[in-house]
Amino acid sequence: MSTRHGGHRKGAGRKPKAEEQELIEKLTPLEPTAFEALKEGLEDGKPWAVRLYFNYR
Repeated sequence: MSTRHGGHRKGAGRKPKAEEQELIEKLTPLEPTAFEALKEGLEDGKPWAVRLYFNYR
């Protein structure tokens, strides 16, 4: 019995650079809001905020 894993799948893989840049440009104005929410989550001891902080720190 052979199982196939991997290989080419439609929509798989890294997004094109232009698409990635477009998304970054859309999200950039929300950075202060996102950081404030993270700060509040950390101050309140929210587990999701602590985990997110240490995952990227």
